[in-house]
Amino acid sequence: MGIEGKAGLVTAEALKKPLTSAKVQNRRPHARFLLALCVLLLSGCGNVELRPIELLPEDTCAFYRMAISEKRFACELVTKDGDAIKFDDIGCMLHYRKKSESVAATFVVDFDTREWLKSEEAHFVKSKVFKTPMDGNVVAFKTGADAAAAADRTQGVPLRYAALLED
Repeated sequence: MGIEGKAGLVTAEALKKPLTSAKVQNRRPHARFLLALCVLLLSGCGNVELRPIELLPEDTCAFYRMAISEKRFACELVTKDGDAIKFDDIGCMLHYRKKSESVAATFVVDFDTREWLKSEEAHFVKSKVFKTPMDGNVVAFKTGADAAAAADRTQGVPLRYAALLED
């Protein structure tokens, strides 16, 4: 009695014999490939890029609990636990940010294009002309040139994110 294999019928006696070195060597490339694949997968785990979560119509500001009605003023904070906390005004996020130790990343929306930006890369303008939902009067721009032009038009002050945190 035997078992059907690739090379035909395999007997019970043949199954009891140790593998020859040729058979073992044929299996090593697979093991090396699997090991290399595991190393690649594990090395990629530490480089998670945080991204903002898109706004939904039912989203509310975490600071004042009001609806986020205008995306151009919206911003978001991502905690170290991965939770997204949304705000309807950059001023609200700044107040929250100053009280929270668990911040992994913050994002703002470009005033003109409505695209998400990393707060550290954005250029800000503070001006009373900008009527933001909670009177923070701060808006974000992708480029320094856009921020400078907006500051000139509105008699505003161009700022970077670090300066906003100190304010």
